[in-house]
Amino acid sequence: MKCLHSCLPGSVFGSGLLLMFLAAPAWSSPALDALIAKGLTRNPELAAQLQTLEASRQSLNEANAARKPVIGLSARASVAEGGRTFDIPIGDALNPVYRNLEQLNAQAIGPNAPKYPTLQNQSNKLLRPHEQETKITLTAPLYVPTLAPKINAVAASGQASAAQVESVARHLVRDIKVAYYGLQQAQAQHVVLTSSEQLLKENLRVNQALLAQGKITRDAVLRAEAELLAVQQAMAESRFQADFASRRLSVLTNQPQDTVITAKGPLNAQTDALQMDDFQVPPELRQIQAGVEARKQLEAAARNSFLPTVGFAADAGIQGTNYASAPGSAFAIASVVLSWNFSDGGARDAQLGQALALRQQQEAQQENAKNLLENVLRSAAERLKLSISQLSTAQARQSASEEAFRIALKKKDAGSLTQLEFFDAQRNLTDARQSVVAATAQLNSAAAEFELAKSSYTLPSHLNQASAWAQGTKP
Repeated sequence: MKCLHSCLPGSVFGSGLLLMFLAAPAWSSPALDALIAKGLTRNPELAAQLQTLEASRQSLNEANAARKPVIGLSARASVAEGGRTFDIPIGDALNPVYRNLEQLNAQAIGPNAPKYPTLQNQSNKLLRPHEQETKITLTAPLYVPTLAPKINAVAASGQASAAQVESVARHLVRDIKVAYYGLQQAQAQHVVLTSSEQLLKENLRVNQALLAQGKITRDAVLRAEAELLAVQQAMAESRFQADFASRRLSVLTNQPQDTVITAKGPLNAQTDALQMDDFQVPPELRQIQAGVEARKQLEAAARNSFLPTVGFAADAGIQGTNYASAPGSAFAIASVVLSWNFSDGGARDAQLGQALALRQQQEAQQENAKNLLENVLRSAAERLKLSISQLSTAQARQSASEEAFRIALKKKDAGSLTQLEFFDAQRNLTDARQSVVAATAQLNSAAAEFELAKSSYTLPSHLNQASAWAQGTKP
């Protein structure tokens, strides 16, 4: 993403420390990769977002279907009784005429003159007792100016759903990595504390023997016991942190919470995410950009609602009192229908005003999101730089503490080191080793945050296909 990439000053990664880590071989963990793969296929939140994306896909199919003709069959068979009648007074109108004609014929022809029938008035029911109509109907839009913008708005909403899927997936990867690094940290600290515990147990045993010989006082033994208990208390805390991280990983990968997850392999500095040339547009920004596009399309649809629409309709079928074929029972009709509303009480004006306000709101959110994401990227880069510096300092401190403890052991064996000085040397060494463990885990977590900020993690194929589908829609 160029706008985010360009916002980072060269000084953010201008130290030789970064170059040192970039020169190191990239570290990978099959165990961590397996957990990430499980999370990306099992996590319920991600599964829910994928279903939301599928719903968006179907909504786009539905919207596109509005462009195509609709063909349907309808049939109606009716039985009627009563109702209004249509009266024809044919008897009242023609019978007097017939009587006059008979009189004239009798005078002219004689007794053999023809006779005319007497007609009855007619009363016809408007509802026929039996009636049916069966027809096939075809309707198709010829010109609907609101149709294309509405389809484009649905397509943009699909792009927003795909970006949301990617965002959830990338945050899930970050969460799994951070939890895994926390588990590694707890396990590594437990190893450091176990080594210290063994040393303090041996020191306590020696002091108890010296107390029995009367060579030292009881306070030295009590001090040794206190130091040992402090380390054992820290070990209990590290076990709790390991259990907590394990349960967190179980939740993220949708496994039973009693599943025991352990980090395999040593805790090393993770350098895969430290490159600067693999920035991608964050999915959160693409989601808002898609929202802006959707609002623009809905605004265009509101403007086009003032234009007329033209449609085509055709019916073909049979009708009559029954389904027997008879002359004149078949029919067909085709129509072109123009519809244009000149006034609707201001409803369309209100819709246009609403669409305009929502589009401007979305654009303001887009600008705010861009600023926030740039700040997140800058902060992640600066935190990563700080973590690299802190790890280097912790490693130097560990080297100095190990050398100081080596010297302290020699003095202790020579009898020239007090008990207090020995405990201080041992405590400094334990703290230094734990600092390296914590700094390494912090660096790895910072790398995961930076990887998330620049959206550089390569997602699996099924998530890439979902994103590709959304990118293929053309609003």
